[in-house]
Amino acid sequence: MNKYKVGPDDLDEWELSKIPTDAEWVIYSCEIGDYCGSGTMLCKVGDSYLCHDMGHCSCFGPMEEFNAKSMMDAHVAMRVLKPSKIDRFPMDGCEPVWNKWAEIEPDVHRAPVPPRRGEWGVDVCDI
Repeated sequence: MNKYKVGPDDLDEWELSKIPTDAEWVIYSCEIGDYCGSGTMLCKVGDSYLCHDMGHCSCFGPMEEFNAKSMMDAHVAMRVLKPSKIDRFPMDGCEPVWNKWAEIEPDVHRAPVPPRRGEWGVDVCDI
């Protein structure tokens, strides 16, 4: 698996061990503070993606609520990570993850991004 760290802090081997062993690559931006942290992770497994919000309190860590079963296709991952019309990214650390993903898979980013939440009658949280 290729690992791309695009943020200030590293994940340790225990945290990385939660990622599926058949993952092709993982991109993450993680910032660990004194009492909390933030970040975003995107992982490619086959033709699917895992997107994880790495926001956490100091008691647990950035992989606290990682769910390896939350697979999504590229269009849903793009909806989760893509900046809004006012150029804001939805989670801390999204921008460097988004940019690295565009570098690794430029063909995915050439496709039109599907509408955001609610425009198809489907909320990202329902998927």
